Amino acid sequence: MPGKWDSDRVGLRSVEHPARPAASRALDLTSHRISIVAPAEAAAAAMLLLPPSRHVLTFSSASSASTALGDVALVVLDSDVAVHAPPSVPWIAWNRSGLDAVALAAYERGARTVLPADVDGLAVLAALERLADVDRSSSAGPGHGRRRFAEGARIALGADQVLSIESGVVAQRVIHADGTQVLIGLFGARRIVIGHPDDSCCLELVAHTDTEAVCQPWQDAEAAPGFATAMRARLRQMEAWAAAQARPHLDGRLLGVLSVLAEQFGRPYPRGVLIDVRLTHDQLASATAATRATVTRALGQLRHRGMVWSVDSGAGRRFCIDHAHTHDHGRP
Repeated sequence: MPGKWDSDRVGLRSVEHPARPAASRALDLTSHRISIVAPAEAAAAAMLLLPPSRHVLTFSSASSASTALGDVALVVLDSDVAVHAPPSVPWIAWNRSGLDAVALAAYERGARTVLPADVDGLAVLAALERLADVDRSSSAGPGHGRRRFAEGARIALGADQVLSIESGVVAQRVIHADGTQVLIGLFGARRIVIGHPDDSCCLELVAHTDTEAVCQPWQDAEAAPGFATAMRARLRQMEAWAAAQARPHLDGRLLGVLSVLAEQFGRPYPRGVLIDVRLTHDQLASATAATRATVTRALGQLRHRGMVWSVDSGAGRRFCIDHAHTHDHGRP
């Protein structure tokens, strides 16, 4: 690693990351400037964690976080170090302490993601690149109007903004203090998503697929034709999702969540309804407060009973649900 640096003097390095796929290189026409904010004792760990890349990395001490240079920042949280002056650029945190309270405090101060202590360096770099790409695309256009979000992009809405989805799917999830993510809804075309106040709920919107939407101030959206109908559909979906998640048994929760999704994304299929949206076992586990292994086992039992099965479609594997369970998300 060329050169020496200390926490009071900025150091730089910029080399090509050999592991990055060619497609990623083609998209990344300009390098990102990534600011690493770390206390002196954790700076070496941060240097060792990140693999070589084509991006320009700058290092600064934790006390100068608010003036961090760069497009995005990685804040290293060690021991019980708090984020007293969060960076002025979009940032994620590496929670080396492993303490839930530290992770929660970072989210409350504006961290987009809090990574666990044992995270892999490539995953950190990918998260920083994704954040920089999303921020660059968001700043390229006006805050309101038609917006495009790439799959996996975080969608930042103000408390008084409304997003009307025209195509694609948006996921809404809650992030707990330990970094656990809980899926609480998927929204497709002709659905609306409303910005949430800046509080301790830690709600996050992410583009589940490539998405096109229109972002409006609340006062403009509510005056538009059809807004009341869209709000009613949104409220009914939220109630249905809550009823599904409240079921006491996992197989019931799975059937309930799948039935809610079938109402929005379903299309006729022999013996039932095909849910035409990509769903992984991890996402279903997140939505039903279960582990991936338990969900896989429960889905196997539901398949054996003929209630749920999967098929290959042109867009990948999709779940199907039998007709008898397409509207029973509240049934215990």
